[in-house]
Amino acid sequence: MLDMEFVLKSENLSYHQVSASIAHKKRMTGLWYGIFAGGVFALTGWGWDAYVLSQFHGYLPWFSLTFALLFCAAVGALAGWLTMRFEKAAFGFFFWLLAALAFTWLTSALNSLIKPALILRLNPALSGLLDAPSSADTLEQFWVIALFLVPLTAISGALQIQFVESSVFSPSRFGKFTPFFISLIIMTLNGLTADTFSNKTFRGGVAAVDTTVQFVVENKNNANVDKDEIRRMRARVFTDVQESVSARRSLLVASSNKVFEEVYVLIHFEKAWVNCLTVSEQLVMCKNIDLSP
Repeated sequence: MLDMEFVLKSENLSYHQVSASIAHKKRMTGLWYGIFAGGVFALTGWGWDAYVLSQFHGYLPWFSLTFALLFCAAVGALAGWLTMRFEKAAFGFFFWLLAALAFTWLTSALNSLIKPALILRLNPALSGLLDAPSSADTLEQFWVIALFLVPLTAISGALQIQFVESSVFSPSRFGKFTPFFISLIIMTLNGLTADTFSNKTFRGGVAAVDTTVQFVVENKNNANVDKDEIRRMRARVFTDVQESVSARRSLLVASSNKVFEEVYVLIHFEKAWVNCLTVSEQLVMCKNIDLSP
């Protein structure tokens, strides 16, 4: 290894310049560390959900993922940069604790408050059908999710300084990216937890309804459909609303009761709206709704 004094002389650099350069590199690595951590959390938390909803005619299927990516990357970038700005484990723990709470808030609010607000902005007539959870329910869900997300995120924040320094000073490419692999594991676990709490029940309800709708559309004029298949697909639920059914449609969650695994799913067909209830991802009933003022 070259002597530091020789390096400084050969590069015509002062100790102050070298120190400033290293500090800048640490902060930029911390910034990218935070962006990476936030991005992984968003991708694993809402990526699969977005894909599934896009396959089952979900309304605005990519909105939650896009919003989560932007929000989490920004929060992670700030936490990562500030941690390296102060370079103290206690500060890293504190900044990533705040980031974890922000991630928790997003997990509890995105599908229940943020996305419904956008939907109502685009479709004001749905104001009486989209039920927001009570403040007590939202707060309870927030703290339950926080129990899972906060510990690992905050601990990884306390260790970020060591992670970043090992990356900055590592002579190998593998060593430079190892801290990001550790972050990948931690934030993937957090993202899967977020998906379980925030998306799984909603996604299951939408998929169950759309699967039956697709069956009804494909067999609308088929008199030879097997009765057992009709029963299995719960297609008789659409008997009273069959005239409203069309191949072109979009589905969105109107309300839910996660305790009883109930999800009300609104279907926007070409000329009508239909409201369906699923329980434990099983279609129970559907009825036409009138949105005229």
